[in-house]
Amino acid sequence: MKLFLKDILKEKNMSVNQLHKLTGISRTTLDPLTKDDTVSKKTRIETLERICSNLNIPLSRIVSFDETPSETYSFPEVIYEKKVYSSTEYEFLEDLVLKIKGPKNTTYFLLLIARYQAEDYFEEENEQLFNKLDDIIHYEPEFPEDERRADLEFQAIDKLIIEKALEYKGKFVFRNRAFSLMSLKERTATLINTQKWQLNIEEDEVKQSGDYGNIVGDPAFIDFISSFIVKRFNLKNNLSKIPLSPRDPEYFELEPEKRYAPIPRDFFSLSLYCTSSNKDYDITVNIKP
Repeated sequence: MKLFLKDILKEKNMSVNQLHKLTGISRTTLDPLTKDDTVSKKTRIETLERICSNLNIPLSRIVSFDETPSETYSFPEVIYEKKVYSSTEYEFLEDLVLKIKGPKNTTYFLLLIARYQAEDYFEEENEQLFNKLDDIIHYEPEFPEDERRADLEFQAIDKLIIEKALEYKGKFVFRNRAFSLMSLKERTATLINTQKWQLNIEEDEVKQSGDYGNIVGDPAFIDFISSFIVKRFNLKNNLSKIPLSPRDPEYFELEPEKRYAPIPRDFFSLSLYCTSSNKDYDITVNIKP
């Protein structure tokens, strides 16, 4: 993982001592980060997040995720995948269950959820179908037979839109928190034991797997999983549209109603959730393909 903190400090005309006073992070921790070009394996993601928060910049400004395979983590084995489309939400939802070998040959089972949309022209090409669905949703029938007829018509149009969506070959749009990653270990009761999730793994195997809390804050793991997402979802050839935040310089230059309109970005957002005996995590990382 490449590191650009020394360039940022030079740009801001800021010394290491000033950064220490601003963040409260010790000089011992900051010195290597302001001299090296790569992130040390000892560096925790919370440290980088804290620096970015105090400098009012996204994580993608000081680190660049490398696409080279990780030596610490094995390439994910996808043991379950499901992709659906919601014609009422205009959204694809893709679930992937990943089996990963990490440090000390420990196995981890992770759930990756991706949400994205087809480029605008898909909705424009099928505008009549979407409008008809909307009319049926807001239709208030007087008689039971009218309601049954409307339900059948809704199901037929909904099925047609879903078929078209799953055959769609254009670009996809990924918005804020497009990807979420969490531990399957903590969800065995609700996922493995339901008909929705027909996983070819034993519940005990998942329960005895590694604690996600041990790796979620590891920059090498984030680098590794980001690389997998870039390749899996072909992010170099797709689109990202994310709203501005108060951290962005242009945020306060816009009229209030325009501040929340999604704009094209050169990064994609990944959220990492973890509740474990070690620590709770809710980290958002910007992936720059």
